[in-house]
Amino acid sequence: TGLLNHRAFTAALERAVERSLATTSYVALLSVDLDHFKRVNYTYGFRDGDDVIVRFATLLESAAVEAACTGRTAGDEFELFVPGLT
Repeated sequence: TGLLNHRAFTAALERAVERSLATTSYVALLSVDLDHFKRVNYTYGFRDGDDVIVRFATLLESAAVEAACTGRTAGDEFELFVPGLT
């Protein structure tokens, strides 16, 4: 997907939260879970399921502001955070 995995995303988020506490800024966090995604895999196959995941990751990345950090934290779960908000 080109997004950070769970471990890398969590580490980046922890660093952003530490910076926000030191500077009294905020971090916004968005979590997205694709409901019933297993149905896509079972109905259309894993290749099409992977295509949906990649397309959603691309959409999420393109919709995010430049400062945002995006990650795929589980099979059908994505997260995005924006640091440095006032």
